[in-house]
Amino acid sequence: MVRQDKITYLITFFQNEGDEIPEGESLKLWIENASFTVDIIRQIEDGGFFPGNVINNRVLARLGVITTSGILETQTLMSEFIPFTKHNLLFVSIQKMGLQICTAFNPACVECKLSDICDFYNEKNRWAA
Repeated sequence: MVRQDKITYLITFFQNEGDEIPEGESLKLWIENASFTVDIIRQIEDGGFFPGNVINNRVLARLGVITTSGILETQTLMSEFIPFTKHNLLFVSIQKMGLQICTAFNPACVECKLSDICDFYNEKNRWAA
């Protein structure tokens, strides 16, 4: 399951927050440091594909956007439900959040600007750990 309302909220949030690095450059940096196959890199660059990985799954599950832990299912669902031109914006922004704030073992929930919609922080779904 995917919460379309939360995807819309995230797109609006990340667009308004901005990024010091333009989206294209930021995406290029993430791709260069990731372990994606050539086919997945091509799909990411085309702009209509959301790559699933452990970091994305953790952040999206904690926020309550998805209810799956399967990486391939996340790729399919998110690619389908994200408006076409916003896949890369969400991918890069969620990756950054997962590495800097919503870390695996010690998330900095108090510092997170998305805590108001976060199921994990608000203890709405105990499975979102």
